[in-house]
Amino acid sequence: MKPLTLLAILALLLPATAWSNSGAWITGSELLTACEDKRDTYKQGLCVGYIIGAADSTTIWELWQDISSNICISSDIEIGDVVDSTVKHLQSNQRDLNFDASSLVLNALIRNYPCEE
Repeated sequence: MKPLTLLAILALLLPATAWSNSGAWITGSELLTACEDKRDTYKQGLCVGYIIGAADSTTIWELWQDISSNICISSDIEIGDVVDSTVKHLQSNQRDLNFDASSLVLNALIRNYPCEE
């Protein structure tokens, strides 16, 4: 392999390696920043979509895997309530915001909407 080709391949792989090592598409800090920016509709959409997507995907995963649920959000709970309670959880746990947003959202949902035993 020509040295120039090898360098080009390595140059392409370095950013991918750095990205994949982060373990997350978005951190808790980035999600909270998006959620708190009330003037930017894109960021608000990201905030709501991310939180509700995490809740929905966890619920369907548990259903598909036939495992007991850790999150029980009743049908009378509004999407805005789920988002607001999750944002409050993020704001209350600032020291954890460097972790993956997905794990922080799931922690918030488990704490805010636990299943009755």
